[in-house]
Amino acid sequence: MEDCTIGAQSIQTIQDTQDVQDMKGLKGISVWIWVVGSLVIGLILLTVFVQFLSYITKSREIEIAKSSFQTLSGDARSLCQTIAGAAPSKIEKPYTFPDAVSDIYSVSSTSNSFDIPSGVRSYGRYLCMKVYDEISCENIQCDVEMSSIKNTPSLITTINNILGRVGSKEYTLDIIKSDCGVSILKFQETPGNLCAGKCDNVVSLAKCQDHNVISLIGESTLVMTDFTPIFDCCNNYPNTVTFLKNVAKFFGGTDIMIVWESASTNPESDKYATINDALNSEGFTITSFRHKEKLTATDLEGKSQLWIYLPGYCSEQPELQKTAECTEFTSWGQSEYDLIKNFVDSGGKLFIITDYSSADSPFTKQTIVNNILVDLGYNARVMETKVCIPQGNNGENIVKTTDITSHEITQNINEFDFLASSEIVC
Repeated sequence: MEDCTIGAQSIQTIQDTQDVQDMKGLKGISVWIWVVGSLVIGLILLTVFVQFLSYITKSREIEIAKSSFQTLSGDARSLCQTIAGAAPSKIEKPYTFPDAVSDIYSVSSTSNSFDIPSGVRSYGRYLCMKVYDEISCENIQCDVEMSSIKNTPSLITTINNILGRVGSKEYTLDIIKSDCGVSILKFQETPGNLCAGKCDNVVSLAKCQDHNVISLIGESTLVMTDFTPIFDCCNNYPNTVTFLKNVAKFFGGTDIMIVWESASTNPESDKYATINDALNSEGFTITSFRHKEKLTATDLEGKSQLWIYLPGYCSEQPELQKTAECTEFTSWGQSEYDLIKNFVDSGGKLFIITDYSSADSPFTKQTIVNNILVDLGYNARVMETKVCIPQGNNGENIVKTTDITSHEITQNINEFDFLASSEIVC
């Protein structure tokens, strides 16, 4: 019996020893699980932290890039809008962009902003910037020659992102005004001939104080930048009727559609009777269209000429919505620009009458005019300017000019009278 007891105890001892060893083994596995788990969790937390830090850095880079880009665009736009010959004609200053900005360039339209030019210089009306996969564009409101900025992100860029640092480069740029727009160039570079070929299809019919105020673009589009001769027709501006009759005859056809926004430009009102009677006497039929709804192809059906009075006078100025002259109107849109393009491409003629733009005249903007010209594929633009201004204090409010090009539209006109205009450039 003793042998059996001893044997049982031995077996129990062996079993206890095995249990202890198993416990130690399980404890060892548990420790390794904790070690590996801690490492995994640590890696996950590190990854999340790095990603968060990278996101914060990326957001800062985009914010800094957009701020610098807005400054560059604003400087270019302000120089673009200065009157030719007026100071300043050049801005020279440093601009800082993060390394994440891969491209700064110009394009003719935002529709092709993703087609980044590969050349040393790019050209167009819009200045664009690519930062990461995001592209931002600004309308400079004149043609831009851009010495393209290209930057390839490097390993240093990645390391900076991981460490939460924003790497950047400083570019000293010269913004130089020309007759056709602005050139944005790297330090001491020479502007190209931005005007080459751009004005070949633009004929200045009248200049006032050396600024183009009436221009014929191609053979189908006429732009006049002072509405006063029509608004105050006909005693103070005796050549208005002759001019409008010449326009109608030159463009041809018999049916004229006049589109208007402001109540003061309603062609059916009594104040325009002299103009209407003169055109009717020459065989022209006038149809008016209040721009309180969108133009359609049906509206232009059978029309040979489209005259637009002060486009954007109301729709570009929300603060005028409650005034008597802007009680009803609708904003212009791309569908109408395309409609006008189809009208002109199909043989129709276009006459746009706008007015001057300045800080003391918040009513007339050139956005609609220039959108139409851009859609037609023209290089000519109407500046946000005020030119043809009465000089001196002799009480004379009308500026008279004899700087007139001989043309069918200006025949029998030896003098034009104006009262502040915008400038047409190309």
